[in-house]
Amino acid sequence: MSKTFDLSVEKAQVLVAGIKKNYAELERLGIQWESLKQLEENSARATAMIAEVEKMRETVSQKLHAANAKLDEVKNGYSDLRQIIKLNYPQEQWAKFGLMDKR
Repeated sequence: MSKTFDLSVEKAQVLVAGIKKNYAELERLGIQWESLKQLEENSARATAMIAEVEKMRETVSQKLHAANAKLDEVKNGYSDLRQIIKLNYPQEQWAKFGLMDKR
């Protein structure tokens, strides 16, 4: 989790806890219990959502690593086959093998 995200959620949770402890004093100012409950639920939900995002990032990172490894295999295979054609055929014939290199 990012520091900004953590800090925002923590600030909301500390505020809710402090207001709950002093609710009788603050109720007269129009603070409603339902608002506190909503803020508390939202911060818990936000924390759960960011945890889910972090898991997704890890999965994406692993898949990206695997995809990059596979791309390296593709590049190496292409290069090997390309080299065989270039070494064994004149440039004029490369196109018939699907090799569009000019040199």
